[in-house]
Amino acid sequence: MHILDLPTDIFNVYPAMIKFKTYQARWQIGDIYVSGDARKTEDNPQGLGCYLVMTGRGCDDIFRIL
Repeated sequence: MHILDLPTDIFNVYPAMIKFKTYQARWQIGDIYVSGDARKTEDNPQGLGCYLVMTGRGCDDIFRIL
């Protein structure tokens, strides 16, 4: 599994806390945050989706990593 084309083992994993979303995990590396692993619901039977938050410094981080 990869997140933003990066291996998941370089991310810190936390419980996701996005209001009104069913995301169960948040992966973080520097100033890059990706929430995902949505619970399957009637509205989302496959549990798909993600939420990306990246600051200006996060843009620099991903440029440096890639």
